[in-house]
Formats: sequence, C-alpha cells, structure tokens
Amino acid sequence: MPLTAQLVKNAKPKAKRYKLYDSKGLYLSVEASGSKYWRMKYRFGGKENTSSFGTYPEITLKNARNQAQEARSFSIPLRGPYFSINIHLSLCSYKIQTNLLWTLY
Repeated sequence: MPLTAQLVKNAKPKAKRYKLYDSKGLYLSVEASGSKYWRMKYRFGGKENTSSFGTYPEITLKNARNQAQEARSFSIPLRGPYFSINIHLSLCSYKIQTNLLWTLY
C-alpha cells in the first residue's frame, strides 16, 4: 500500500530504525533520533544500492516521488570503468557529469 502524507507526518521514532515503503523502491527511513530520510533502493550492475533524496519535511512525499521517477527515467548506455551513475543526481548536474565523463573516452 502506498504511503500517504498523513502516515509520513505521524511516523514516530522507535528504539531502532524502521522503514515505511511507498512503491518502486521508494521508502521513508525513520531513525531512532526522529530524523526521517527519503531513500530509494535500486539495482545497478547486479548489486543493490540505496540513494537518498533528502529529509522530511524539507522533501515532501510528492517531491520524493517526483525525484524517484526522475531517477528511474535515466536510461543511457553505460561504458567503461570511468562511468558511474549516481542515481540521486538532479537532471542538470547529471547532464554536466555525463558530458564530462564522455570526454574521457
């Protein structure tokens, strides 16, 4: 079941960190200290990785979903050892980094 804004707002810290899952890898990590981090699980090169989008309430549920969708929409050919993808990059910095990396070839 996808998260709701009310569920995110009412998430209280527990003794240990726990996760509230949304969909397509996006989740809210609620720390024991009370901090709430938006993260997304993804697989790259056969390995599971995690990307962070920021903290709640600075990043709302709607913004986190938009950022996750943007990250999933990147589809480019991956070549060589110099190219690494950092899934949480914004579109602007992603283009800059990609252009710099392609000049290495």
